[in-house]
Amino acid sequence: MTPQLISTQAIYALHKHGIFSDLDIKFAEFIRRFAASGDDTESLFLAAALLSRAVDKSHICLDIGGLVGTTFPDWTREGQGLTVPAGAGRPVYQLPATDLWLSQLQGHRGVVSDSIDGRTPLVLHEDRLYLHRYRRYEKEVAGRLRQLAATEPATVPDSSWLRNALARVFPQQDLPLPPNWQKIAALAAVRSCLTVISGGPGTGKTSAVARLLSLLEEHHQHRQQSAASEASLRVLLAAPTGKAAARLNESIAQAVAAKPVTEDGASNPLYIDMPPEVRAAIQVRAGTIHRMLGTSPKSIRCRHDSKNPLDADVVIIDEASMIPLPLMHRVLEALPERASLILLGDMNQLTSVEPGFVLGDICRAAAAAGRTAGFIDACRELADEPIEPSGSGLEPLPLADACIQLTYSWRFPPDSPVGEISAAVNAADDTATADAILQRLTELTDTPADSGQAQVTYRQIETPSLRTGSKLPDSDLRDLLLARLEPYLAASTPDEALAAFGKFRILCALNRGAFGVYELNSLAEAILSGEHESDRAAVEAGAGGRLLARGRQTFYEHRPIIVTRNHYGLGLFNGDIGVVMSAASAAAGGAGDEAEPEIGLRAYFPGTERDPGLRDFQPELLPPHETAFAMTVHKSQGSQFEEVLLVLPGTPSPVVTKELLYTGITRVSRAVHIWSAESTLRQAIITPTQRDTGLRDELLER
Repeated sequence: MTPQLISTQAIYALHKHGIFSDLDIKFAEFIRRFAASGDDTESLFLAAALLSRAVDKSHICLDIGGLVGTTFPDWTREGQGLTVPAGAGRPVYQLPATDLWLSQLQGHRGVVSDSIDGRTPLVLHEDRLYLHRYRRYEKEVAGRLRQLAATEPATVPDSSWLRNALARVFPQQDLPLPPNWQKIAALAAVRSCLTVISGGPGTGKTSAVARLLSLLEEHHQHRQQSAASEASLRVLLAAPTGKAAARLNESIAQAVAAKPVTEDGASNPLYIDMPPEVRAAIQVRAGTIHRMLGTSPKSIRCRHDSKNPLDADVVIIDEASMIPLPLMHRVLEALPERASLILLGDMNQLTSVEPGFVLGDICRAAAAAGRTAGFIDACRELADEPIEPSGSGLEPLPLADACIQLTYSWRFPPDSPVGEISAAVNAADDTATADAILQRLTELTDTPADSGQAQVTYRQIETPSLRTGSKLPDSDLRDLLLARLEPYLAASTPDEALAAFGKFRILCALNRGAFGVYELNSLAEAILSGEHESDRAAVEAGAGGRLLARGRQTFYEHRPIIVTRNHYGLGLFNGDIGVVMSAASAAAGGAGDEAEPEIGLRAYFPGTERDPGLRDFQPELLPPHETAFAMTVHKSQGSQFEEVLLVLPGTPSPVVTKELLYTGITRVSRAVHIWSAESTLRQAIITPTQRDTGLRDELLER
C-alpha cells in the first residue's frame, strides 16, 4: 500500500507520537504566520518543522534533495521518547516531490530567500534549506578558511634556513609508512595561515605541534635578533574541554622536556633538537576555547571578536572534531589578520554534539581538491619528502595543501588488536565486513595477542533488562569493577584517588536505558557498596574490605563526580572530573602529622592553569553533576584511560554509529572490553554518522 502524502494534520499526529518536538511545531507555526495571506502554506509548514527537527539532531540544514524517494519517518532510526511502541501501527507518509516542494518554497518570498542578503528567517541555497543564521555561519566560515589557506603568515622563513631547520627538528628515521607527514605538516604551517592535522590516537599530532612550535619560536627569535626586538611569539593553545586542554598541556610539556636519550641509554625518538633559549621560551598553557574567547554566561557575545581580536600570532586548537559550526565561526571571527590557525583532531571520531561536522567537512573538501604543484615542489625541495598528487580530479586548492592526514599510529600499530579493529571499523561499509569484524573480535577474545599491545575483548550480551529477564553478566561486572577500582577505593588522599580513578572507566552510548549511564552508575554503586544481590563476601574480599559507605546520602566518601554544566564563578566546567572525600583525608595527605583534620566531606578537582593546586568545594555548592563510574562516549573525548568497559545498548540505536564505536575503542592504552548485543554491534559497524551540511561544497567553491 502506497503511503499517503504527508499533511499538516499528519505532522500534528507525529508530534503526539514523539517524532516532532513542541519546539518544532511552535517554530513551524511561527514561520507559517510570516507567509502572505492566501498562500498555500502546507509545504512551508512541513519544511519548517523538518528543519527545526534537523537542527535539533545537529544538522546544519534540511537537505531536501537528499529526501528524494524517501518516506517519513524512518521509525528504525528514531531514538528514545517515542509514544508508539514497535509493531503498534506506526504511520509512514510520502514526502512531496522535490522539484514541486522547492518551487513552492521559493514562492514564499517574505519567508524564504536564496541568499543571506535577503532578510528572511529561512534561506534556500540550491536544494538545502537553512535557518538564516546557520547559512551565514557556513558561508562565512568557508570563506575565512579558504582565505587563511591561501594567505602566507606575516613572516615566512627563507628557503635555506627552513630547509636546515626542518632537517634538524625532524631528523631522518625509518618510518613504517613514508613520507614523514609530521614534517610535511610543519612545512605547511610555515607557508599558510591555516593548517589542519588529522589523525587517530598515537599518530603524533601533538608531537608534530611541539616540533612545529620549536620551529616557529626559533624563527621568531632569529628575526627578533635581526630587528633588535624583544617581542615574544604569542601562542594560544586551546581545546573544547578542560580535560582535553589538560592533556594537550601535558603532551607538549613532555615533548619539549624530552631528553636526547632515555633512562636505559637508548636514543629518544621524542627528543626535539632546539637551542636552549627556544626550549625555555615554549611556556604556553592550554585552556578551553570558551575561556580563550572570553565567553560569559550573561551574554551571547564573546570578549574577543572581530572588533577585539585575540592577542596571538598562532592559535592551536586540539580535538577539533568536537567543534560545532557556531563555535568555529566565533574562533575565526576572533582570529587576528595574518595570524595562523592550526587545528588538530581525528576526523573519524564522534562529531560535536551541537550542529556541524566542521573538521570532517574540511578534510573531505581537501581530499577532493588535491594539492597544488607549488606545495608538492616545496615538499621535495625544502623538506626532502616527495609526495604524489592527490585529489579526485578537481582543480587543486591551497586548502588541500593545508590539510595533512597522519596515518600511522605508534600507539596502535596495524598489527595490534586496537589498531586492527579500529581501522576495520572505519573502513567497514557492508554486513559481510561487519560479520568479519565480529568473527575477529571473537578470535581476539579467545586468543589474546601480545601482552605488550592494547587488547580488545568482546562479550555478547542479550536484550535488556538489567533487573528482570536477560541482564548484564553481574558477576563478571562485579569482578571487573573490583579488580580495576580497588586502588581507587584504597586511596587515602584526593590526589591518589583522582590518579587511580583516571585509569578505568565504563563508557556507554546512551544516558538512559538498561545499558545507559544512569543504570550502570546505579549498578556500580550498588556493587561497590555491597548492596547488590551479588555475594557481599566476595565483594568485600575483592575490595580489600573497603566498600562505599553511601547509605542514603547524596554525597559519600569516594563518590566520583562529573560536572555537567559550566560554572564560571567556581571555575568548574562541563566534563570536569572530581572526587568526594573527607577533608580529614586531604589534610592528612598534604600537611604532615601536625595537621588538624577538618570535619566533613569536600569535592576535590584537579588544578587549572590559573589555580594549579588541588581545588576543593563544598559539595552542596557544586553546579549540576552526576556520578562518574560510567559516562557517555561523547564525554570521554579528549580523555585516555588504561582500560575501558564499552557497553552498547541491547538493541540498535541511531546514536550508536561507527564513529561512536571507534571513539570508544581508541580511548585506551591497555585494554578495551566491548559488551554488546550482536545486532547492535553489527549495525554500529556499518552505520556512519550523518550530518547534513553544505560546508564541504562551500569550501570547494572557486
